[in-house]
Amino acid sequence: MKEQPYIKFKNIYIIPTFHSRIEFAKLVQTAFFKVYPDVIAVELPNNIHDEVIEAIDRLPYLSLIGYADTLNPKKLNYIPVDPGDSIMEGIQIGLEHNIPIEFIDLSVSEYLPP
Repeated sequence: MKEQPYIKFKNIYIIPTFHSRIEFAKLVQTAFFKVYPDVIAVELPNNIHDEVIEAIDRLPYLSLIGYADTLNPKKLNYIPVDPGDSIMEGIQIGLEHNIPIEFIDLSVSEYLPP
């Protein structure tokens, strides 16, 4: 039996990933068409939702989103938006198929790895 592109826990499907690796973006595509999810949850904070959607709409042009950390407003965080990233692929495929997308990550201080 061929391995599944996700980890399943009850009715939740999880796709492990390394950012900006096309192999993992392909896993997102494969998993989407095997599961047809009701919602797609991504590890991004909700306070940059609109900016990420705008950047996704700009693809294949690359974007870099800079935003102030909610716990440390003097510090900027950066999110690269590129078509080879699994999170961006999940958002893009969700938008294309009218699947709700939830940004579920929290802004935390001293996030590791740096």
